[in-house]
Amino acid sequence: MPAYMLSGIFFQHQKWLEIGMGPEGSAVFIEEGLCQFAYAGFIYSDRHNLLGACAGGMIDRFGPSVLSEILLLPEDISFNKQYSHSNNPPIKYSLKKQGEFWTGTYSSPKVGTGNTRCLINEIPKDFLSPPPG
Repeated sequence: MPAYMLSGIFFQHQKWLEIGMGPEGSAVFIEEGLCQFAYAGFIYSDRHNLLGACAGGMIDRFGPSVLSEILLLPEDISFNKQYSHSNNPPIKYSLKKQGEFWTGTYSSPKVGTGNTRCLINEIPKDFLSPPPG
């Protein structure tokens, strides 16, 4: 199996504090909205797995993560994302190919459910070797 690079965005509703001017002067407000978070990752054939399973990793604003239970089909992909620094339940991703990119959802009891979109590109074998010289 070839290796693949992933680059994408997941969308998440969030709340944050904002400082502004209120009727009495400076004030702290609670704002909320839909945020976009970029991620990058890779999927490869795990040569240490006797069943030929895939392995992978990802990084985003919240830190590095390990990908597991990867199912990569011509029109579907699903995997679990477990942050390296967290004991929270894994986040389940499920996407379908739509034209040039993949669209789907993620869900976990801790982070809830949201939408994601990504590009998946096959990595040519010579890309993984250092350049000559």
